[in-house]
Amino acid sequence: APLDYKPGVDDGLESEYAPPYRPIIKEALIKAMENNEPFKVEAEIINKSGKHLWVEVRGLMRVEDGDGDAPLVVGTFQDITERKQAEDALRDSENRYRALFQSLKDLINMHSGMLQNATASVGLRTLPDISKDLEMNYIETALRKTKGKVQPAARLLGISRFSLMRQMAKLGIKGDDYK
Repeated sequence: APLDYKPGVDDGLESEYAPPYRPIIKEALIKAMENNEPFKVEAEIINKSGKHLWVEVRGLMRVEDGDGDAPLVVGTFQDITERKQAEDALRDSENRYRALFQSLKDLINMHSGMLQNATASVGLRTLPDISKDLEMNYIETALRKTKGKVQPAARLLGISRFSLMRQMAKLGIKGDDYK
């Protein structure tokens, strides 16, 4: 149906659609007539029952009368609500996935940082230091269990009393501290 852009003239769409579509569509019609070229516009409108719809007006062209005047523009008016809803759903899904992947990236970076700190901490210690700490822990645990008595602690560790006493002296451990 031809759509007249002049104010106050019925455009033929009033029967199905409420007035909120008019400013957007009319602006497109005026632009199409002034530029004499096809035009496309998408607009959210409300039909007379109050339902929100998306429409697309496209292919607008001047229609001249016999005198060379161009009072009318012809175009197609199509309901694109389903397409817009699908686009919105895709956009929402994309935003959720972007947030999820960013969270995953942040988690990996955090884990990587923790791993680097742990590696640096272990890297500063030499194997003899670690071995010394482990040996010290074993001896101290055995002494705690035997209340500082060397002979029973040596039996728990599976070494001689003299070997245990020599290691205690090397590590600076006193049996009296565990009584």
